[in-house]
Amino acid sequence: MMEEMPKKKGSSNELTKKGKIILSIIVGVLAIIIFILIFVANKGLDAELIINAYPTKESINSYTYNAGNNASMNIKINGTVNLKYSYSDGEDYGVKWIISDENIAKVEDGKLVSQKAGTVTIYAVSPKDKNVKSNEVILTFK
Repeated sequence: MMEEMPKKKGSSNELTKKGKIILSIIVGVLAIIIFILIFVANKGLDAELIINAYPTKESINSYTYNAGNNASMNIKINGTVNLKYSYSDGEDYGVKWIISDENIAKVEDGKLVSQKAGTVTIYAVSPKDKNVKSNEVILTFK
């Protein structure tokens, strides 16, 4: 006859329960860390984005500054407008230029180059935070 071995403290069932508890704690902590990382990565910018357009002197027909930090310019067809941007916090996050009609003008190497006669509105958004939008500049090519 075989004798039964006495059950040891910490049997496999007991270890499995402890393992499940530890695993649950680890998963919970990882979930909190992931949530914090996502929140920090999606934090918006606390900066204002400002753009300026500087046409070459020979490209200007006329220029009007309107209230609300918007400007209107009449530029010669095939004229070139240098585009500059800045963030109020002094950082450089880059920009994505948004043009109302790329058939009229396109951005090439930080310059807006006219393709044909017409009016475009240009502004910039931050690639880091799409909610950060610049002032608008209206350009008319004649």
